[in-house]
Amino acid sequence: MRWSSNLVTVSGTESPQGDYFNDNISIGSFHAVSRGILVVASVGNEGNQGSATNLAPWMFNVAASSTDKDFTSDIVLGNSANFTGKSMSPFGMNASARIISAPEARSGCFTPYQSSYCLESSLNSTKAGGKVLVCQHAESSTESKLEKSTVVKEAGGVGMIFVDEADKDVAIPFVIPSAIVGKEIGNKILTYINHTSKPISKIFPAKTVLGSQPAPRVAAFSLKGPNALTPEILKPDVSAPGLNILAAWSPADGKMQYNILSGTSMACPHITGNLQP
Repeated sequence: MRWSSNLVTVSGTESPQGDYFNDNISIGSFHAVSRGILVVASVGNEGNQGSATNLAPWMFNVAASSTDKDFTSDIVLGNSANFTGKSMSPFGMNASARIISAPEARSGCFTPYQSSYCLESSLNSTKAGGKVLVCQHAESSTESKLEKSTVVKEAGGVGMIFVDEADKDVAIPFVIPSAIVGKEIGNKILTYINHTSKPISKIFPAKTVLGSQPAPRVAAFSLKGPNALTPEILKPDVSAPGLNILAAWSPADGKMQYNILSGTSMACPHITGNLQP
């Protein structure tokens, strides 16, 4: 405030949302707004209907939406079936390879259920080596999808098909040829594996698809209204691009100059930038 700011952007939330007089962000933003400073805040990620946060009526509340740009990777099975998944992996397979479900490559001390999620150390390199693995991801899971591709790579896997129960359209820059599919496509791939003596597959490098429709649409992970504290005041106020956003990256956090992230924390700065006089 002492630097004569016109705007404050808050890409953060307190969950669950507290009442206006006890919530830190609500109190701090009130002091800012009372001095003529607009506060723009993200609505938050991952939750049920009516779990939106940063609900104070004096804050501008931002949800995340998609753009018309999609990042996809093609999967071709040995029976010529072709499926499209989400991915930002620049890596592709030169030739088809044997495809198995992750439990088939489980390490001795892990159950088939645990190995199906490609947890760290859960895969046997002798069984996984040279193969494409089908890994699961639970809707409520907080495990890193990127790290799971590292687990498969370290076990000698040459590719990964990632079955995401939530199917949130988030693309990941995997470290091996990989693609994310929803439960419906995942079940079709597993059926092919279970009913074929020597199932094979090939995963192609990710590509950018322009003109994807419908767009914009609210991202699946973006928290939704209605306003749990004051239902007569609609929240979120607005949505902005927050799905698969490419931006500059701090050198203090790795060697990358750019990164691609998804979340309402990506959407919030879009609105702040547009409101800057």
